[in-house]
Amino acid sequence: MAIVTGACVGVAGGFLLTDGDAIGLAIAISGVATAMAASYFIVPKGARSVVLPIVLLAILIRVAAAVVLYDALLVAGRGGF
Repeated sequence: MAIVTGACVGVAGGFLLTDGDAIGLAIAISGVATAMAASYFIVPKGARSVVLPIVLLAILIRVAAAVVLYDALLVAGRGGF
């Protein structure tokens, strides 16, 4: 689980930084933090240690997929790299 989480963060952060999109990276970080804070307050105290890592993984997979799709569409619009 830690490997997949690290890969998702690396892909999303790396693609956003190489595109020069620091504002997008800041928005992604604040979005993940907001979702995790909301999940922390919604999930019962006894289940947090099990549920929150799964929620984090799901959020990071979505962010990484969105960034890869965004990058692919930029490349397609430019006719390649």
